[in-house]
Amino acid sequence: MADFDVRCSASLGSPSVEEGRCQLFMGHDGPHAALFARDNKRCVRSWIGRRPVEVVDRCGGIEQWPWMRGLPMPAWAERQASSAAV
Repeated sequence: MADFDVRCSASLGSPSVEEGRCQLFMGHDGPHAALFARDNKRCVRSWIGRRPVEVVDRCGGIEQWPWMRGLPMPAWAERQASSAAV
């Protein structure tokens, strides 16, 4: 039996085409979205169009670990550079 991929094909192109692929169903109306983790927080990156010119990140105050163990899964994880001097 063949698997059917029903996700939207729009992609950020970064960090990779597959990781940055819109996680909504194909054929949806409106902005695209991908879930990711930043500094132990869950975030949603949204954009409009097939090749994004501008992206918007919204990060919540909920730690990612309990969220990562369920669904949906973050597409990637990243750390922000510290602005404090060492």
